[in-house]
Amino acid sequence: LPNHLDDNFLIQGLEKVLLALAILSIFYWITQLFSKVVIYALKEFTAETEAAWDDVLVPFFESTIPIVLYGAGIFLALQAVGIDLSGLWVTLGGAAFVLGFAAKDILSNFFSGLVLLIDTPFRFGDVILHNDERASVRQIGLRTTKLYLIDTHCEVFVPNSSMQGKDIVNLSRPTPHY
Repeated sequence: LPNHLDDNFLIQGLEKVLLALAILSIFYWITQLFSKVVIYALKEFTAETEAAWDDVLVPFFESTIPIVLYGAGIFLALQAVGIDLSGLWVTLGGAAFVLGFAAKDILSNFFSGLVLLIDTPFRFGDVILHNDERASVRQIGLRTTKLYLIDTHCEVFVPNSSMQGKDIVNLSRPTPHY
Protein backbone atom coordinates (compact mmCIF):
# COMPACT_ATOMS: atom_id res chain seq x y z
CA LEU A 1 0.00 0.00 0.00
CA PRO A 2 2.74 2.62 0.77
CA ASN A 3 4.36 1.97 -2.63
CA HIS A 4 1.03 2.77 -4.36
CA LEU A 5 0.75 6.11 -2.51
CA ASP A 6 4.29 7.09 -3.45
CA ASP A 7 3.57 6.42 -7.12
CA ASN A 8 0.39 8.52 -6.96
CA PHE A 9 2.28 11.37 -5.28
CA LEU A 10 5.01 11.16 -7.90
CA ILE A 11 2.50 11.25 -10.77
CA GLN A 12 0.69 14.27 -9.29
CA GLY A 13 3.99 16.07 -8.81
CA LEU A 14 5.01 15.31 -12.38
CA GLU A 15 1.64 16.60 -13.64
CA LYS A 16 2.12 19.86 -11.74
CA VAL A 17 5.63 20.34 -13.10
CA LEU A 18 4.49 19.60 -16.67
CA LEU A 19 1.59 22.04 -16.28
CA ALA A 20 4.00 24.71 -15.01
CA LEU A 21 6.33 24.08 -17.95
CA ALA A 22 3.39 24.30 -20.36
CA ILE A 23 2.33 27.62 -18.83
CA LEU A 24 5.86 29.00 -19.07
CA SER A 25 6.09 27.81 -22.67
CA ILE A 26 2.78 29.46 -23.60
CA PHE A 27 3.79 32.77 -22.01
CA TYR A 28 7.18 32.59 -23.72
CA TRP A 29 5.54 32.23 -27.13
CA ILE A 30 2.97 34.94 -26.39
CA THR A 31 5.82 37.28 -25.46
CA GLN A 32 7.74 36.34 -28.59
CA LEU A 33 4.63 36.90 -30.71
CA PHE A 34 4.12 40.30 -29.12
CA SER A 35 7.78 41.30 -29.41
CA LYS A 36 8.25 40.20 -32.99
CA VAL A 37 4.87 40.66 -34.69
CA VAL A 38 2.90 43.29 -32.78
CA ILE A 39 5.85 45.62 -32.15
CA TYR A 40 6.96 45.25 -35.80
CA ALA A 41 3.45 46.17 -36.96
CA LEU A 42 3.36 49.13 -34.57
CA LYS A 43 6.73 50.36 -35.85
CA GLU A 44 5.53 50.08 -39.43
CA PHE A 45 2.36 52.00 -38.53
CA THR A 46 4.27 54.72 -36.69
CA ALA A 47 6.60 55.18 -39.65
CA GLU A 48 3.56 56.23 -41.66
CA THR A 49 2.18 58.66 -39.07
CA GLU A 50 3.63 61.91 -37.81
CA ALA A 51 2.30 61.71 -34.25
CA ALA A 52 4.92 62.30 -31.58
CA TRP A 53 3.31 60.00 -29.02
CA ASP A 54 3.96 56.85 -31.02
CA ASP A 55 7.72 57.46 -31.10
CA VAL A 56 7.72 57.41 -27.30
CA LEU A 57 5.05 54.83 -26.53
CA VAL A 58 6.22 52.07 -28.87
CA PRO A 59 9.66 51.75 -27.18
CA PHE A 60 7.91 51.97 -23.80
CA PHE A 61 5.57 49.09 -24.72
CA GLU A 62 8.47 47.18 -26.27
CA SER A 63 10.36 47.21 -22.99
CA THR A 64 7.56 46.84 -20.41
CA ILE A 65 5.02 44.41 -21.92
CA PRO A 66 7.48 41.45 -22.07
CA ILE A 67 8.38 41.99 -18.41
CA VAL A 68 4.70 41.97 -17.45
CA LEU A 69 4.00 38.85 -19.55
CA TYR A 70 7.00 36.96 -18.16
CA GLY A 71 6.02 37.95 -14.62
CA ALA A 72 2.44 36.73 -15.14
CA GLY A 73 3.73 33.46 -16.59
CA ILE A 74 6.05 32.87 -13.64
CA PHE A 75 3.27 33.60 -11.13
CA LEU A 76 0.86 31.22 -12.87
CA ALA A 77 3.54 28.52 -13.15
CA LEU A 78 4.31 28.79 -9.43
CA GLN A 79 0.61 28.50 -8.63
CA ALA A 80 0.34 25.46 -10.91
CA VAL A 81 3.13 23.78 -8.96
CA GLY A 82 1.13 24.36 -5.80
CA ILE A 83 3.01 27.23 -4.17
CA ASP A 84 0.70 29.55 -2.22
CA LEU A 85 1.30 33.10 -3.45
CA SER A 86 -1.34 34.92 -1.38
CA GLY A 87 1.30 36.36 0.96
CA LEU A 88 3.34 37.46 -2.04
CA TRP A 89 0.31 39.20 -3.57
CA VAL A 90 -0.30 41.10 -0.33
CA THR A 91 3.37 42.08 -0.19
CA LEU A 92 3.35 43.21 -3.83
CA GLY A 93 0.19 45.23 -3.23
CA GLY A 94 1.73 46.98 -0.24
CA ALA A 95 4.96 47.62 -2.12
CA ALA A 96 3.02 49.02 -5.09
CA PHE A 97 1.17 51.38 -2.74
CA VAL A 98 4.38 52.58 -1.10
CA LEU A 99 6.19 52.98 -4.44
CA GLY A 100 3.20 54.77 -5.96
CA PHE A 101 3.04 57.18 -3.05
CA ALA A 102 6.81 57.76 -3.12
CA ALA A 103 6.89 58.22 -6.89
CA LYS A 104 3.75 60.34 -7.21
CA ASP A 105 5.66 63.22 -8.82
CA ILE A 106 7.31 60.91 -11.34
CA LEU A 107 3.96 59.28 -12.12
CA SER A 108 2.35 62.71 -12.42
CA ASN A 109 5.03 63.75 -14.93
CA PHE A 110 4.63 60.45 -16.80
CA PHE A 111 0.86 60.73 -17.19
CA SER A 112 1.13 64.42 -18.03
CA GLY A 113 3.65 63.46 -20.69
CA LEU A 114 1.19 60.96 -22.13
CA VAL A 115 -1.48 63.66 -22.23
CA LEU A 116 0.92 66.10 -23.91
CA LEU A 117 1.92 63.49 -26.48
CA ILE A 118 -1.66 62.52 -27.27
CA ASP A 119 -3.26 65.98 -27.03
CA THR A 120 -0.32 67.69 -28.84
CA PRO A 121 -0.71 71.35 -27.87
CA PHE A 122 2.76 71.71 -29.40
CA ARG A 123 5.22 69.54 -31.29
CA PHE A 124 8.91 69.48 -32.12
CA GLY A 125 10.06 72.80 -33.56
CA ASP A 126 7.10 74.88 -32.41
CA VAL A 127 7.78 78.22 -30.77
CA ILE A 128 5.85 78.66 -27.52
CA LEU A 129 5.75 81.14 -24.67
CA HIS A 130 7.19 79.65 -21.48
CA ASN A 131 7.17 81.95 -18.42
CA ASP A 132 6.85 84.94 -20.78
CA GLU A 133 9.92 83.86 -22.76
CA ARG A 134 9.99 82.57 -26.31
CA ALA A 135 11.08 78.95 -26.44
CA SER A 136 11.46 76.37 -29.17
CA VAL A 137 10.32 72.83 -28.41
CA ARG A 138 13.28 70.46 -28.82
CA GLN A 139 11.92 67.21 -27.39
CA ILE A 140 8.76 65.93 -25.75
CA GLY A 141 9.47 62.98 -23.47
CA LEU A 142 7.38 60.95 -21.07
CA ARG A 143 8.66 62.84 -18.01
CA THR A 144 10.14 66.11 -19.28
CA THR A 145 9.94 68.48 -22.21
CA LYS A 146 13.18 70.02 -23.48
CA LEU A 147 12.86 73.66 -24.51
CA TYR A 148 15.41 76.00 -26.08
CA LEU A 149 14.98 79.52 -24.72
CA ILE A 150 15.53 81.80 -27.70
CA ASP A 151 16.33 85.04 -25.88
CA THR A 152 18.80 83.57 -23.35
CA HIS A 153 20.23 80.83 -25.63
CA CYS A 154 19.89 77.99 -23.14
CA GLU A 155 18.06 74.69 -22.85
CA VAL A 156 15.52 74.08 -20.12
CA PHE A 157 14.08 70.73 -19.05
CA VAL A 158 10.55 71.30 -17.80
CA PRO A 159 8.61 68.57 -15.94
CA ASN A 160 5.52 67.65 -17.90
CA SER A 161 3.23 68.08 -14.91
CA SER A 162 4.14 71.78 -14.76
CA MET A 163 3.67 72.10 -18.54
CA GLN A 164 0.19 70.65 -18.25
CA GLY A 165 -0.76 73.04 -15.46
CA LYS A 166 0.12 76.21 -17.42
CA ASP A 167 -1.51 78.09 -20.23
CA ILE A 168 0.50 77.27 -23.32
CA VAL A 169 0.68 79.91 -26.04
CA ASN A 170 1.85 78.27 -29.25
CA LEU A 171 3.21 80.99 -31.51
CA SER A 172 3.68 78.54 -34.40
CA ARG A 173 0.02 77.70 -34.79
CA PRO A 174 -2.11 78.01 -36.83
CA THR A 175 0.84 78.96 -39.10
CA PRO A 176 4.57 79.28 -38.39
CA HIS A 177 4.51 82.87 -39.73
CA TYR A 178 3.63 84.93 -36.68
